[in-house]
Amino acid sequence: MTGDCPSNLGDYSKSVKEKSVVNLQGGLNTMAKARGKVAFNEDLCKGCELCTTVCPVNIIEMDRTRINIKGYHPATVKEMDKCIGCGNCATICPDVVISVEREMEK
Repeated sequence: MTGDCPSNLGDYSKSVKEKSVVNLQGGLNTMAKARGKVAFNEDLCKGCELCTTVCPVNIIEMDRTRINIKGYHPATVKEMDKCIGCGNCATICPDVVISVEREMEK
């Protein structure tokens, strides 16, 4: 292989890690922190729990104390302040029950 292309995946992974360390040590990490707000149309939720499986911060759970008009326990967020606004839950929801707002903090 020629140029900067790594010869295998291990070399590529090592290269990415080294570049990340340089960026962090050099003070170039200026990424803004994302905050999100998740809203559920609870009456449409069929309780499939798919959203609970894709949340990277594990804040979505089924509300076992309530039943919606369809007869299911709806999904809810237990700690909204931990939401990063990734949108995974909205993407996986087969019934378009979830909407996510995202804002960036500096």
